[in-house]
Amino acid sequence: AGLARAIRDREFTVTDVLESHIGLIKEVNPGLNAIVTTMFDSARAEAKAADERLNDEGPEDLPSLFGVPVTVKDCWPVEGVRFTSGSWHHRDDVAVRDAVTVTRLKDAGAIILGKTNCPDMCWGFESVNPVFGRTSNARSGSHSAGGSSGGEASIITAGGSALGLGSDIGG
Repeated sequence: AGLARAIRDREFTVTDVLESHIGLIKEVNPGLNAIVTTMFDSARAEAKAADERLNDEGPEDLPSLFGVPVTVKDCWPVEGVRFTSGSWHHRDDVAVRDAVTVTRLKDAGAIILGKTNCPDMCWGFESVNPVFGRTSNARSGSHSAGGSSGGEASIITAGGSALGLGSDIGG
């Protein structure tokens, strides 16, 4: 909420916020394996359009998450993006439409940076699968990031994403 407010108040451009997050992701993700599919090109295009919109409209007309960079667990389809849910059998699948939750994030003005790791078919207590391997804990690489939204937890803890869309079966 604070980041969205700072963008609306023009303390930061959307592009600057996005590039800051992308820079940090490039620095930390090789050791974490939290983001398994990046969407940097489309995110940059959206950020540029958002900055233009910010110059044309007043901040009161902008959606609540306008310009905020987010990540999405690989169990949620994002149209046109690889969608595996950590399963070897779905390793080459591409989503044909957004999940309702993804649509809501986009409608709120969020910009998706990428998809995050999860267990095979989201069924497990650690974020490890045969497609992408294991996600490490952002505070200690020798520890698990947990699951099943461990990719989200790890990249958010490391500061690479401001907000993430995860899921849980029963917790």
